[in-house]
Amino acid sequence: MTEPGPFALADRFLEQTFDKVVQSEPEPAGRRFEDCSFLECRFSGPALRAASFINCSFQGCDLSNWDVTGLRFVGAQFKGAKLVGIDWTKTNRDPLTAFNFEECLLDYGDFSRLKLVKFQLIRCSVKGVNFERTNMAGADCRGSDFGDSVFVETDLSKADFREARGYSFDPRTNKIRAARFSAPEALNLLTAMELKIE
Repeated sequence: MTEPGPFALADRFLEQTFDKVVQSEPEPAGRRFEDCSFLECRFSGPALRAASFINCSFQGCDLSNWDVTGLRFVGAQFKGAKLVGIDWTKTNRDPLTAFNFEECLLDYGDFSRLKLVKFQLIRCSVKGVNFERTNMAGADCRGSDFGDSVFVETDLSKADFREARGYSFDPRTNKIRAARFSAPEALNLLTAMELKIE
């Protein structure tokens, strides 16, 4: 008989640490995690359906292709995590939703039409990601690589793109008031306006 996994033992987990847990099955559902730490865990597919993560941290985890449908993230901290191909638009649209990513791999994800409060993308790989109509006002994007990412009608007001690279968006169709950029990457903004720099 198969032993129950660590998430099958309770509905609510408080201040617990989960180390190297592998979860890909659709059960359990509706779990609530508060102030928990996930270390080098691997979640994929429909693992942990309808779960809530409140002030939880994910360090060194492989969460690529995780089906986050209905998941709730408030104050979520991701560091050194692999999160390729995640459709973040399927998460629970809680007004307190907040993500902080540091040194993570977030390529080919989708954040379109989300309102991201105090969004942090610090020194991350964010290639081929969809930010169409996303509210990223005040986002901290320092040192990240945005190669081939899409920005259309995106609110980047007061966002910090210093030392970021690979980004290209049209200042006429995106809100960039009071945003911060570093040279030479900032020249990409002029290229989008079809200006020739000699």
